[in-house]
Amino acid sequence: MKKITALGMVCTVALLAGCSDPKAANEDNFKKALNTHYEKNCVALSWMDFSNSHPGYPVSIKLETPTMFRGPEGTAEANEKKLAPYEALVSAGLLKGEDGQVKSDGLFADSKDTPAPGRIYSLTEEGKKAYQSPGNTFCAGHYTVENIERFTPPSDSPMGKLSSVVYTYGPDGEIADWAKNPAIQKTFPDFAVKLTPHQHGHEELLLTNKGWMPARDFQK
Repeated sequence: MKKITALGMVCTVALLAGCSDPKAANEDNFKKALNTHYEKNCVALSWMDFSNSHPGYPVSIKLETPTMFRGPEGTAEANEKKLAPYEALVSAGLLKGEDGQVKSDGLFADSKDTPAPGRIYSLTEEGKKAYQSPGNTFCAGHYTVENIERFTPPSDSPMGKLSSVVYTYGPDGEIADWAKNPAIQKTFPDFAVKLTPHQHGHEELLLTNKGWMPARDFQK
């Protein structure tokens, strides 16, 4: 019995040592490495807007006017489409919009352009907290790893020991309320997909002197 007990103690100590070793190839260490990555990278709402040539806020959007090729109804539809991203952010409380006389501010704006009716958008206090400069980017929160599905035994590479890890992940419990706003979800369907749980991920993890980390983060 003493021999069995002693052997059991040795095994237990070995298992504990393996669990606490940050360089061991196991699910706990891989999950920790991936979550460290996600803590530094936001789940971001971002889009390209060619009607605005400079990054940052406030933003002035000149409204379209009827032409011989486009009547009032078509013009209203064009303006609604142009303003939709900004108005969604207004609905979510990140921006405030005001009518005003503005000049064209797009990529092909003419410096001799005369002021015309438009909308001016600026950040609210809530928007300032979420905004990430430059561009139209707002941070909604972070992901967390749900489960490590499988991984390969560490193998040699020019960078060092690598393990290929497949896992599921999703938004953590602190996603901002504005991200769930119906107008945001409708206007930015790709962003809505980002907020779904049980997404599948694949990452090459690199063994460093301090433990595991995504290989793509090594030189950052």
